Amino acid sequence: MVRVRLDVPGPGLDTSQRLEFERQDYFGFRWWPVAEVAAGGERFYPRALPELLPLFLAGEHIAEPLELWP
Repeated sequence: MVRVRLDVPGPGLDTSQRLEFERQDYFGFRWWPVAEVAAGGERFYPRALPELLPLFLAGEHIAEPLELWP
């Protein structure tokens, strides 16, 4: 993960380099405010992202195993 703080809305996402399977599997890209992720109302990858995000932003090292989706 890389931390980025934006003072303005994030730029549009360039999806032109995605592979075919990514075009089928990933949609609805957008920048998320921290509060929305922390609320946990959506499904994220990793699934524990709402719990991990505050730890990451506090500077803690996070060592999560690879999570496979069913």
